[in-house]
Amino acid sequence: MDEQIKKTKTPSQEEDAQLLLQRLNDLFSSAPPQQLRESIHEIYLTYIIQNHEMLPVNFTRIATDIYYLIDFLDKAEK
Repeated sequence: MDEQIKKTKTPSQEEDAQLLLQRLNDLFSSAPPQQLRESIHEIYLTYIIQNHEMLPVNFTRIATDIYYLIDFLDKAEK
């Protein structure tokens, strides 16, 4: 499947994908996925505790974003 994706990418898309992979690699080199996941969990839970009386109007979107980010980091760790 990776070969099929590569065949359909333009040179610019291939460069963008390579740059994205390099940036992810740089990020995970300085902060492994597990560490990032734990930090995000901590910040998110602290945010909820600090703002427990009045959550923002867009809280559902924030919670969904955090869920997907933590899920991605969990998969990246494996």
